[in-house]
Amino acid sequence: MHPYPIYENKKEDQNGSSVDGNWSSWTSWNGWSTCTKNCGTGGQARSRTRACTNPGPLNGGKQCPGLTTGIERRQCNTNPCPVDGKWSSWTSWSSWSTCTKNCGTGKQVRTKTRSCSNPKPLYGGNQCPGLTTGVENRQCNTNPCAIDGSWSVWTSWNSWSICTKSCGTGDQVRNKTRSCTNPEPLYGGKQCPGLPTGVENRQCNTNLCPVDGNWSPWISWSSWSTCTKNCGNGSQGRTRTRSCTNPKPLHGGQQCPGLTTGVENRQCNTNPCPVNGGWSSHGNWSPWSSCNVTCGGGKKTRKRERTCSNPVPKYGGNQCVGIRTETAADSCSPVPCPIDGDWSSFKSWSPWSSCNVTCGGGTKSRSEEAKIGHVQIQNQNMADNHV
Repeated sequence: MHPYPIYENKKEDQNGSSVDGNWSSWTSWNGWSTCTKNCGTGGQARSRTRACTNPGPLNGGKQCPGLTTGIERRQCNTNPCPVDGKWSSWTSWSSWSTCTKNCGTGKQVRTKTRSCSNPKPLYGGNQCPGLTTGVENRQCNTNPCAIDGSWSVWTSWNSWSICTKSCGTGDQVRNKTRSCTNPEPLYGGKQCPGLPTGVENRQCNTNLCPVDGNWSPWISWSSWSTCTKNCGNGSQGRTRTRSCTNPKPLHGGQQCPGLTTGVENRQCNTNPCPVNGGWSSHGNWSPWSSCNVTCGGGKKTRKRERTCSNPVPKYGGNQCVGIRTETAADSCSPVPCPIDGDWSSFKSWSPWSSCNVTCGGGTKSRSEEAKIGHVQIQNQNMADNHV
């Protein structure tokens, strides 16, 4: 089967005329091919096709110019490829370290190093296998070590000595011994530290001897206390103390004779106290005054007084608080006062009345009335009223 459709033009065939070929439209692009590299910039391609069928060449006509396949290329996987690390050359050996022991066979170490930089790992490449540091060991100071001496076990304690006091706590002593033989010092080793003889002390006759108490010196007087009164002769005191501690009585000894506290008193605020004034009782009421009006309800008054003399204020005391004079009021002249009458304002005018004649000139009227019935009448001439 032909890969492209063939179109026949019967009319052209009959006439025997040649027909040049012409391209069909491009097909859609197919998918991108697999990238040629996983990293480090590879390539991809995709293609599309067309056919020389629009129309196809006939009767010796020309083929379509160009290619039937169109190709498009692009870069892919442009990320750098991983670079695995490789070791540099070893450095020279370092100096030997200090020996781990001064004697008895110690150890020394020396090292050399290399770095993972030839090249160094990049873009996720592997680290160099192995260690960055090479280590070499050797023995040193193989001479025997000095052995320091150590003590043997202590012997048993001997008996306690006689107590140094009959009361008040004396001392007793007992001893034990040991030797520097476990082991003995060798090869210049040190002697055993400490003493070959152990001494233990203890108290004895701990019953205390009696001590009688004696007074310490008096301490300074305290400040004077607050006066018991602000005025009128109060009192205040001050104290000082001593303690039975020089020495204090111990172990059945006697207490100090006398008191621990000394007290001194004096008078204070001897000035007289202020006396605040107080009111006396009120005196008798005065007669009622005349009424202030003759009718319609008025007021009359009367008064009584008191004095600041119970007691009189003294020595800066306060004056009496309040009013010296008390005033009372009462109503009077309750009879209503006469009221004279007076006109109120007129009301609005009433409507005009009908004219009293139908022709020849008549009159009509209107009125307004006050509250008590007074009527004002207004007339209007109707002489010009014509039917």
